[in-house]
This record gives sequence, C-alpha cells and structure tokens, in this order.
Amino acid sequence: ARGTVRQAVAVLAAEGLVGSRQGARRIVLGRVRSQSFAELHSFAQWARANGYRFGGQVIEQRRRPASGAEAARLGCEEVLEVLRLRSLEGEPVLLERTVYAEWVAGAVEKLPADCESVTEALYASAGLVFAYG
Repeated sequence: ARGTVRQAVAVLAAEGLVGSRQGARRIVLGRVRSQSFAELHSFAQWARANGYRFGGQVIEQRRRPASGAEAARLGCEEVLEVLRLRSLEGEPVLLERTVYAEWVAGAVEKLPADCESVTEALYASAGLVFAYG
C-alpha cells in the first residue's frame, strides 16, 4: 500500500540511505554520513577515524584588522586569517577558511605550511584545546 511505501522511504531517508530534493526523484546515497556538520570539529580527526589519509596545505595567511563580528566574538582587534587546501587520499576535497584570535596567531604562524592538523599541532606545541559551543 502507498502508506507502507511512504513509511519505508521515510525510514530510509531518516537513516541517510536515500535522499531527494524538490522536483527530483529520490536517489540511493552512496554512503551514510558518519558525522553531521554540527559534530565536525577537526577534519583530521574525522579523516583518521574513517581510515582516510589526509593532508593540508596553507595557500594564504595574513594578519588583518578584525571585523566587528570577529572583534566581538574573539575579543581582539587583530586576527590571523588562514586559507588551507585540505585533501583526502591525495586529492583536494575542500578549502578551509579559519580566523584565529590574535593571542593564538603566533603559534599558528610557527606551524609548517603542510601541517596535517592545526588542531593537533597546537595541542602538542602549546597545549591548546579547541572547544565548540
């Protein structure tokens, strides 16, 4: 019956096994997303947990005046803006844009441009632990 099919499709969608968008048919997804964007704190930690070889390469970094929102959130007048290319299995997968508060900028600038995990390197070198929320 239609109700049974709709219910089954709703269960599959809730489990991340099928997806759709308005005006298109439902499609079977290749893989269940293991982590939501809200849960994703460290690209390197996620990649390692899923068995991927990962990397990072700084494309650009510069100190600049903080925007009004950045100054309010970070409590500083100057920030370090970093643009990194992230890779999985040697293939580029995303551009990562990060703005660091002035007090941590020096530690970030000391890291090598090909640092695989800024989060892990800052913990190892300066004892910094990032928290979200």
